[in-house]
Amino acid sequence: MIETTDQYTRIAMIEGESTVRGGSGSGTDAGGQTLHEGEQAFIRQGAAGRPPQVQIERIPSNELGIMDDKVRWPAMAKKNRLFRGGRAQDDRRRRRDAAGHGV
Repeated sequence: MIETTDQYTRIAMIEGESTVRGGSGSGTDAGGQTLHEGEQAFIRQGAAGRPPQVQIERIPSNELGIMDDKVRWPAMAKKNRLFRGGRAQDDRRRRRDAAGHGV
């Protein structure tokens, strides 16, 4: 999940892992930092002439459930819509074939 405000960008890793880079990919942040499942990264603008600062911490347990719901329900709805769309297309194809209009 990604959240942006005027003060920071927050990347919350609910499942899996990813690499977070705060700067241009050179210097001390060249390889980035690994964000693991259950962690979040706050990226804040650095001082003038300095790269952004990345702070990684555990997602508080009281926030994890809320985030999980925000991400999981839309993902499930998308899968359901794709499945139903595919099924409807198959049904139309079967009806067309049964009517003798298929190839």
